[in-house]
Amino acid sequence: MGVAEYFLLSIIFIFYKYFKLNSLCIFKRWREKIKKIIHICLRGVRRILF
Repeated sequence: MGVAEYFLLSIIFIFYKYFKLNSLCIFKRWREKIKKIIHICLRGVRRILF
């Protein structure tokens, strides 16, 4: 296992611990943002395709 893999795993682990603490409020906020982003992307794709 190289240095890059270890670095990535440690970042993921830190994020996991951090998000477990704040998961509910962050998830509720981000779910709305992600829905908006997906909606905008779908609208852009539809505009390009059709």
